[in-house]
Amino acid sequence: MTPKWATPARKAQLVRLFQQYGNKCLHGHPVCPDPEHYVVHREVGMLAWEPRVETARHRDGEPIRDRDGNPITYTVLKPKVVSETRTEGVSRLFDLKAEEAIRYWVSDDVSQRAAQWREEQRRMHRDQRRIRQGRFDTVSREQFLASQPSYYIEALGVDALTFRAVAKVRIPSTGIRIFVDVGDAEHKASKSARRKAARYGTPLPKTVDDVAQKAVEEWWAR
Repeated sequence: MTPKWATPARKAQLVRLFQQYGNKCLHGHPVCPDPEHYVVHREVGMLAWEPRVETARHRDGEPIRDRDGNPITYTVLKPKVVSETRTEGVSRLFDLKAEEAIRYWVSDDVSQRAAQWREEQRRMHRDQRRIRQGRFDTVSREQFLASQPSYYIEALGVDALTFRAVAKVRIPSTGIRIFVDVGDAEHKASKSARRKAARYGTPLPKTVDDVAQKAVEEWWAR
């Protein structure tokens, strides 16, 4: 079982990172005889408690004194953030770059799934046009079906077998989902446009939309 972030495109990105950094040390030396250059040191912040001696005082600010006239003092612990350098282990430059990329991919996938869920919830509430009895009458049903788009884009990804871009398309009111090969058309669309289409359900770029629309029409024709 592979993790969810491990798409073919991302695996290819890891291969490119290895080709670029390989076994280089953390200082970027291709062949490094110094073992210390492979040791990872990180500075971390820690919460420490610093003892402080304070003088007990009256409400008017005057010190409280004992029978001998000496001010009464007490010790309090004040929080203080201190930095500490820790040795986390031995690593190559490639390992750090790959770890950074994987953290970004995992965060990006989480935000994308959350955005898709919010969009689906908004779409479900927007499309729930029912009369008081909870069923569609004939006119309301026709209006509802007429107002729906010909398809909904659910995801854009890469086919694991062909390594071509594929769009997952849902046909309204059918529960049917089809996968459309948009590899040739997607190259003409920007990365931002493809990401917005997958996350927020915005219209696909014109070239990709034409391919998806044609595939849906062919499905209805069958």
